[in-house]
Amino acid sequence: MRLLCSPWSFAMTILLILLSQPLFAEPTHLTILHFNDLHGHVSEECGAKKCEGGLARLGTIVKEIKRENESKGWDTILLFGGDAFSGTLISGEFKGEAEFRLFEELGVDAAVAGNHEFDFTLPVFEERVSKASFPVLAANIKSRRTRKPILHPVSIITRPDGLTIGIVGLISEHTPHSTNPVKVADLSFVDPIKTANEYFPDIKNTDIQIALTHLGVDGDVKLAERTKGYDAIVGGHDHVRPNEYCREVKKIPVCQTPANGKYLGRLDIEIDGGRARFAGSELIRLAETTGPDPRIASIVAEYEKRVGTRYDEVIGYVKTNVPTVRGQASPMAAMIADAFRWYAGTDVALINSGGVRSSLKRGPVTLRKVVEILPFDNMLVALGLTGKELKELTSLSVKRGGGAYLQMSGAQELSDETTYTVATVDFLTAGGDGFTMLKSKETKDLGILARDVLADYIRAKFPTSSPSKAR
Repeated sequence: MRLLCSPWSFAMTILLILLSQPLFAEPTHLTILHFNDLHGHVSEECGAKKCEGGLARLGTIVKEIKRENESKGWDTILLFGGDAFSGTLISGEFKGEAEFRLFEELGVDAAVAGNHEFDFTLPVFEERVSKASFPVLAANIKSRRTRKPILHPVSIITRPDGLTIGIVGLISEHTPHSTNPVKVADLSFVDPIKTANEYFPDIKNTDIQIALTHLGVDGDVKLAERTKGYDAIVGGHDHVRPNEYCREVKKIPVCQTPANGKYLGRLDIEIDGGRARFAGSELIRLAETTGPDPRIASIVAEYEKRVGTRYDEVIGYVKTNVPTVRGQASPMAAMIADAFRWYAGTDVALINSGGVRSSLKRGPVTLRKVVEILPFDNMLVALGLTGKELKELTSLSVKRGGGAYLQMSGAQELSDETTYTVATVDFLTAGGDGFTMLKSKETKDLGILARDVLADYIRAKFPTSSPSKAR
C-alpha cells in the first residue's frame, strides 16, 4: 500500500524543522584593538612609586582580550595609527628597528604611516616597511616622479571564519610641515578625503570598512562627515587626553588613544545582515597592575642592554620641575631657547613647541633625559631676521598653536627695521610647521645637534657637585 502525506502533515513537518533552527543567525562580532603615536616608548615608564605603559604590558592585554574573544567566537584585530618613531633613546639609536620588531611580536594586523616615520629619512623607513610582515598603509602619499602611492593604499584582512575587513590608510596632507620638509621633498601628500572616496570601491565588498588614519581628530571628523560607507575611523596624531578618546560622527566611531604607549583602545563592532553597527568602546590604561608579557619584555630588555649605560651619565641637577606645555609658553621650551642663544651668542633664539617632547623633574639630569626632551636630529643654525619679520613669525605661531607655537628667548621689544641674529633648528628654516618664510633666508649651520647644545647648557648652568652614574 502506498502512503501519501496530506498537505496538512507536510506543512507541520516543515514547521517543526523551522522551529528546531534559530530564527535569526547570531551577528558576527569584531573587536578592533588599536594604539597610536608610540614615539619610541617601547619601555615602561617609571616614576618614584610606580611603573606604567610599555609594549610588554600592551602585549599582555592584547593576548587576554584575544583569548576571551576566541572563547566567545569573536574576531579580534590590532591596528596602529601612526608615529611609531622618534621620542626615545631606543628609537633614535636603532632608527625604528625596535618598534617594528615589537609590532611583529604584538601581532599588529595593519599600521598607517605617521609624519614622524620619515624622521630617520625615507630610505630607512622604506627598509623597515620592506621587512615588516604587516602592511604599512598610506593611500595618499605619492612619488612626485611616478605619481603613484609609495605604500600599500589598502589592506583586506580575512579571518579564519570568513569575516573580511577592508582598511584604507590615510595620512595628513600637512605632513611636509610636521616633519623636516627636506626629508619628504620627493613625495606629495594629497587630499585624504578625496583619496578615501577614491579607494573605497576597493574595499566596499568586505564585511566591515575601516579608515586607518594619521590625520588628527579634526581631520577624522571631516573624513566621517564627507565620506560614505566607512564603519569606523581609527586614527592618531593629536596626542589626545584620555577623556577625548572617542566620539561618534554620523553613527561612526572616530577614535584615537593618548600617546606614548600608555593606553590601548578597544572598539566593538557587530555585523548583522551585512550591516556593521558600533557596539561600544573602551580605553584601557596600561597600569602597573598589568603584568608585562615575558616575550616582549625580553626583547625590550635586549634593546635597553644594547644601548648600554653611556647615556646614564649625570650632567647636572635641577632644583625644581621644568615642565613642557604644548602650544603655549613652556618652562622647558624657554630653557632650550635660552640654551640656543647662550651657545650661538645671538640676539634671539626660537624653538617650536612640537620639538620639545619631555620635561625635567627635580633632581639629577642624565644624557638619556636630554635625548628624550630633544629626540629629533635637528641641527642648530643661525640667521638674520628683522624685528618686523620676528613679530610676524611669532604672531603666526600663536595663531597656529599646537606644535607650531614658538618660544622665544632674547629681545622682547623689537624694532621693525633692526636686523637681529637668531638661533633656531634647521627643521624650522626648512619650512617645518609651515614657516615657509624662513626657507628663503640664508642660514649658517653651527655644526652641532640641538640636544647637544642643551646638554652643554645644563652642564654649565646647572652643575652637579658629584657627577656619577644615575641610580
